[in-house]
Amino acid sequence: MTGARSSVSLDELEAALGAFRRRPGTLFDVYAFADYRGDLADAGGVVLAVALGADGVRLVEGVRNRRTLSAALLRLLRVARSADVRLLFGQDHQYGIPMPLAKELGLRGAWRSMMRELFVTGPLAREAMAGNAGRFAATANAWLVARGCPAYFFSHTNGARYGIPTARPRPKGDPTERRLTERSTGFPLCRVGDNGSVGGQSIVGIPRLLTLLDDCEREGVPVKVWPFDGLALDTLGATVAIEPYPSALRAKGILKSDENDAIGCATWAQRHDHDGTLLAELDLSGLGPAGQRRVRVEGWMAGARP
Repeated sequence: MTGARSSVSLDELEAALGAFRRRPGTLFDVYAFADYRGDLADAGGVVLAVALGADGVRLVEGVRNRRTLSAALLRLLRVARSADVRLLFGQDHQYGIPMPLAKELGLRGAWRSMMRELFVTGPLAREAMAGNAGRFAATANAWLVARGCPAYFFSHTNGARYGIPTARPRPKGDPTERRLTERSTGFPLCRVGDNGSVGGQSIVGIPRLLTLLDDCEREGVPVKVWPFDGLALDTLGATVAIEPYPSALRAKGILKSDENDAIGCATWAQRHDHDGTLLAELDLSGLGPAGQRRVRVEGWMAGARP
């Protein structure tokens, strides 16, 4: 995918949603996905791509960083609610953490309560809320070591800058390292700041996602998150968030970039919804009871195979 990208303003998108007529046979009407870089500062590298119905995917103007992305998503969710439009959306970071790590950190309960304690309200949350992934990693490592556990986070290229190990501090394959969805693909949460790693954007992205969900709840905009709120996509209602894995969703031959990742995720969701295969693509029934209980805590990447 090369050349100029088609774009749309939020005002234009709002008008289009107000005039939209649902297409029979699909689960959703709008597909909105963001590529989300975990910068130490709230700098650039954030892109939001949206497809309406069967139309082509366009980039949303004015979305440049985490702050503008949060504002754009909230506005989009409000408009979708008022226009009675079904919306599937997602952001390129992990939504949960490995269950063994949650137990080591003393987190209990359902996904929202655990993530809120870790990233929003608990003793480690300040740096995550401030968007400082490296400082969060260093603080979390110190917290674990003080309690007799090995450090968890590391960075091959930025360890000295963040104040964390430059090599994996735990044995490879340690059960705290990967979620079930990452057993054969993707990067683990514990690796931050390296090329391709997702730990940094997850640390700063999860608080933003939780804040968005809280804002929606206060405004009466119902949003469900798959698979935490239910394993079957068609039981979750009109507005659903999923966790995309762009490297698995981006079409073959398309170079990796912020724009291409966001566009690729929106294109993937739109295509599978319109050809009737989206439910099957996100079917976790083959995991069995234990696996299904685990993914209700850890989450699952769209594009990873059960």
